[in-house]
Order: sequence, then C-alpha cells, then structure tokens
Amino acid sequence: MGKWVFVGYIGAGNVGDDLMAMRFLAQLDPRVLPDVVFLGRSDERPPFLASVPVVYARASAKTTLRYIIGAKGLVLLGGTNLHDAVSDRDWPAFRRKLLMLTMAIGLCRASGGRVVQLAIGVGPLTRRDARGIAKLALRLSSTVILRDRQSFELCRALGIRRVHEARDLAFLDLRTCNSAASGAGSIMGIAPTTLANLAGATADVDDVFWIHMCERISHSVQTGVFAKVRLFAFNVSGGLSDDRSLCQSIEARLRALGIDVDVVEYDNCPEGMLRLMSECDIFVAFRYHSAIMAGLLGRRIVLVPYHKKVLDLIDQLGIKPADVLDVKQLSAQALQTEIDRIVARLEAVGRSIPDIQAIRNMMSKALIVAAEAGIPLSEGALKAV
Repeated sequence: MGKWVFVGYIGAGNVGDDLMAMRFLAQLDPRVLPDVVFLGRSDERPPFLASVPVVYARASAKTTLRYIIGAKGLVLLGGTNLHDAVSDRDWPAFRRKLLMLTMAIGLCRASGGRVVQLAIGVGPLTRRDARGIAKLALRLSSTVILRDRQSFELCRALGIRRVHEARDLAFLDLRTCNSAASGAGSIMGIAPTTLANLAGATADVDDVFWIHMCERISHSVQTGVFAKVRLFAFNVSGGLSDDRSLCQSIEARLRALGIDVDVVEYDNCPEGMLRLMSECDIFVAFRYHSAIMAGLLGRRIVLVPYHKKVLDLIDQLGIKPADVLDVKQLSAQALQTEIDRIVARLEAVGRSIPDIQAIRNMMSKALIVAAEAGIPLSEGALKAV
C-alpha cells in the first residue's frame, strides 16, 4: 500500500495529542502498519506505541526529509501547527518552523506524494508573514480536514475554500462514554491552564481567579457537595503551556483551606488519565481535550474557555451555555461573580451527555474524506462509516 508518514505532537507530555494519535492509529489497516512511519517529539518511543508495529523516530528536518521522499503520503495529524499565538517570544524561530513545515509539504507533493492535514487547528494568525505561510501550506496540501469552526472560518477568510470540517480525533472512540463514576458526587476534577494569554488579561489573572475559586470550592466541600478535588496536569511538556506549576499552586491553596486534593501529572499513558478522570463525577475543564475526555466519559462539565477553539465544544458536547464560565469578564469583581455563579451550577446542574449521533456523523465525514485521500483505513473503520 506504500509508505505513509504521520507527523504528530506526540511523546511531548500532552495527553490530548497522544490520545488523538492513539485513537487514529487504531483506525488504520493493520496490514499497512509495518510501512507506517510516525514522527513525534520524543527521542524514545511513546509507551502507547509499544504494541503498534510502526516505525517511530523523533521529528527533525533530517528525519522528515529521509522519510517523506518517495512516500505515498504525508499526514499532519491533529494539533495547531499553523498559528503564531506564542511566537512573540521568538518570532524568527517560529517563522523558520512554519517555513520548514511548508517546505516538507511541498517536497512531498513534488515527489509524487499526497499531503493530508487531518483534524488540525488553524490560527490565531495575527502576523502577515504567518498568514502568508499558512495560506501556502494549506494550498499545497492535497486534503485539509479541520477540527473546529474557528479554524474553518479563518481558512475561509484566508481564501482557502477546499477544506472540510469534522471533529477532533479524540472523538473517534466513544466506547468509554457514560461510564459510572466511583463514589458519584465525591470528586471534583479540574484540568487547569493559565488564563494569562487571554486578550485583556492582567499578569495576576490566575491568582485572582484561583484565590476566589478555591474559596468557593472549600465552601462546597464543607457543605458536603464534594469530598475531594483532583487536579489534572494535562500538559507536562516543559514548554510555554506546562500546567504543573499552576496545579501545584492550586494544590497549595486548597490544602491551606483543609481540602483533600490530588495532583495527577500525565505519565504518557492516555488510558491511565481516562481511568482517573472516570472516577470524577463532575469536571471543570479549561483544557480542550480535557473537556472532550470528560464528555466522552459522561461527566458533568463546566467549561472555562481559555482559547476560542474551546467554545466549539459547547455545541459538539451539548454543553449548556449556562455551564460556561465567562472569562471575558477579567476584572476581579466580575470574575468573582462568575465563579460564584458557576460553582452554584456545579452543585445543582444535571449531567450533560454528548450528542453521540452528531459526533459519529462528523467523525464519519472525517474518515470518509481520509479514505478518499488515500489513507489506508481498516475494514472496521470503513464499515463504521
């Protein structure tokens, strides 16, 4: 069936990226797996690939060139490569990364291969250079499948018309949906990340938010609504969005208030994270993939959208607008009012269950387009669509 090269942000300590890759690889035709090359971010093979007979290597300019020449196809799997949200710290380096990605796409096409950008996010693209490079990368690609409405609308604004909208790859496997919580009502799960990157946010926004949030959680525990809190550090990559220090700060605040609290750091095993999340009856989700995972587990969700892409999950997961904390209100008093409202919702709201059929329909579309692009899917995946 020819060699296929998959590039993903895996092995970097981000549960969402690893989960996407794990679930998509399960859809591939087993016969092609020995010819599949997966380029990730870690030097060592990620644990979830231990039983998958694919070639693994760390992504670099050298390894990418080595494998894509003569490949039947190059697949950019999930994530948000085409953006400039965190580039201000070193825009020249980030620009080089965008250019190298575009060159790899062009080289694969020039050598006769197909390029599929599968379930990707696009944007924000605030710089003119970034928008120009992204437009070229999208136009050079054979097929582009976008994971969210924000990306779809941005591509249209850039003049890119031949794009498809589907769902994030983490939605591919719905078998864990509606699992029963252990000790229902006793554990509040939280997957926090910084709010400091929001437009208009002050430098102390995280302190302002969590001082009051922890006080309200303490009141809920004292009144018997919850027994304990479990904090999930979804991203432990050591990069700009590493969540460990924030989780440790929240843990210290809660312990000072007498709250029983655990911190779960991602250990490169998505299934382990899912198991611990399934023991939570409710979930406060900042992280995009934490909301997806909590929704598929049938947990009650409150959404804190630290990024525009998270807002798409309101429709995708069937979350009520009242269960979304309005982080646009960044003044201290407004945030306290919003926190009071949302914690009251946590204490009283009924469970929100994802619209499984709608998700299946959108994932079917993604798999159909992927198959049409030539990606060798298994018979089971094709029968499912």
